[in-house]
Order: sequence, then C-alpha cells, then structure tokens
Amino acid sequence: MKTLESILFAASLSIALPAPALMMTEEMEAAQPASVSGPQGQLILAGQAGPTQLFQRAKAARCAVEPKAEGRAQVVKGSCATPVYFNLNEPVNLPAGSYLLGFENSLYPGLVEVKNAQTTRIELVRVELPPQAVEGRVYRDFTKLAEQRKQYFYTWGTGAHFFLQAEYEFGDFYLAQWPVRPAIPNLNYDYCVRKGAPLADEGAEICRSWKGASFLEITDLFEFDHRGRFTQYWVGRPGGVFKYQFKRNLVGAPLASG
Repeated sequence: MKTLESILFAASLSIALPAPALMMTEEMEAAQPASVSGPQGQLILAGQAGPTQLFQRAKAARCAVEPKAEGRAQVVKGSCATPVYFNLNEPVNLPAGSYLLGFENSLYPGLVEVKNAQTTRIELVRVELPPQAVEGRVYRDFTKLAEQRKQYFYTWGTGAHFFLQAEYEFGDFYLAQWPVRPAIPNLNYDYCVRKGAPLADEGAEICRSWKGASFLEITDLFEFDHRGRFTQYWVGRPGGVFKYQFKRNLVGAPLASG
C-alpha cells in the first residue's frame, strides 16, 4: 500500500499553538497554478491527521521526468514547481504526471504517479503513541538513511526546500503559519549555473556536486548529526560556500499535557 506518515495520538492532548483553520505562509504566497488542458487524473490523500498537526493540508508539485539508459525515469533537476494544496480525503484534479507529495513536514518517499482518468490514492500511516506519552515532540528522523535520501530527492526535484518552516517559541522547525516569516533562508543553487560566475575552490566543489547526474550525487551538500539535525551547504556571491544548520523538523506541534 502506498503510504505517507501521519502522527495520530492515542492520548487526550492539548496543543501548543491555536488550532482552527491555520494557513501556511507558503500557500498564502503561492502563485495560482495555470489552467491546463490535456490528460488529467485525480489524487487523494486519505486518512486522519493527528490532533497536533495544525494545518492538515497536503502539498503536491508536478515534476518533469526524463528517461535514463537503465529504463528508469529520473526527475529533471529543479523541475518540481507550482505546487497545489488540498485537503485530506478530498480528491483533487491534476494533470497526469509525476508528483512530489508532502503533508505536515513529512515527505512521500519517491514520486506519486497521477494517470489519465484514474484516481491515485495515498494512505496516511497511523502511528499511535502510548497513553502515557502525554508530552513530547515527534520529528523526522534524520539519523535514518530513508529520511536523508528523501531530503536529497526533494532538494534535487525542487532546487530548494519543499516546505517553508518557522521557529516558534518551542524551538525546532515546524511549518510556517501565515503571516510568520520562514526561518530558513532561500537556499538554492542558482549561483552554480550562472555562466561565468566566479567560484572559490570550496564553492566549485559544492557546485560540482549539484551538477551531478542524479540526486544521490548531492550528498556532499548535507551533513547529518546524531541528534536529528543537519547542516546544508550552498554557494552564493562572491562564489564562496555558506552553511545553515537546520533544527529538528517537527511533524506536528509539540505535545502538551492537558
């Protein structure tokens, strides 16, 4: 079964932020997708959000793909753009194609295929904490290779970060709520493809990684630690290397005993 993580808690909990009808900064600022013609299908993300997952909006971004010699398709670098936002359990009409999919800071592992005149259904995974777990935080586990590979893949596909995140009073990163400004700078690798742009030696190494042939060749852009945080490296003017340390990524607001 095709699934995406959701965190559902068995305990009766209060939440650390006000709950109803929050809007993500990125959705409020996103350009409206252009109307399209041609083959279309439906995508539905089915399941129940956890009580501390405050936005409860799915996000999908269509990618261009190109065939490879081995017969497998590969996402064209930086092609996953113009995202669409939609509710759980409500089918959304989309142009047929390959999509990145995320929900509440979680990322689907790979591409979701939307086919002409068909409905693609993705299920949220139900993860229950024991009743005594009435306080705490649930993060993406960047100590695991699976989460690291998703970070490579989505960075490759978008050329940036899939979700805009903010740091609240509880620390760590969660989705940026309108009108909160994102904590993460606009990390991208546009400088690497500027013709004639000067590069220092370390900058040239980072750009060589970014110009690799697949998402598995950009591992040098990230450094993960044992606490679930990571540092990302990018290149900017005047051609040197910059770095930014990401705090742990929450997949819901912190749990608080009620």
